[in-house]
Amino acid sequence: MMNRLKRFINNGNLRNVRFWIQLIAFVLFVYGGYFAVSFGSSFPIFACPFNSESSATCYLISLQHQLAMPTQVIFSMASLGILIGLLTFLLWFAVLNKAWCGYMCPFGTLQDWITGLRKRVGIRFSSYTQNEFTTLS
Repeated sequence: MMNRLKRFINNGNLRNVRFWIQLIAFVLFVYGGYFAVSFGSSFPIFACPFNSESSATCYLISLQHQLAMPTQVIFSMASLGILIGLLTFLLWFAVLNKAWCGYMCPFGTLQDWITGLRKRVGIRFSSYTQNEFTTLS
């Protein structure tokens, strides 16, 4: 059993597995609200918080709104929710880091799909000299 598992891992094509994980995560996180799936607001994902049908939104958007409260509210016991949400977000980021962006995040999935399309069409990466880069920025 262990030998079969080792052979599968060593010889397997993770690109296909990653594609299906990305597709399922994309549908769940972006359109999950239409299927009555809600993940709350502590997932670090990219989804519009103003769409009431999305299944989750990026925590940083709600953190921005919470930090706009008056200072006496932020530094009181009422801010315990802000602290818990921030710690949950940081825990997700610390534990999953690039695995989250590469497998689960809908924005990372869109970037991968656009890069694949760019390669199929034959569009190369842009390269700029330092002067061109300075002019553009």
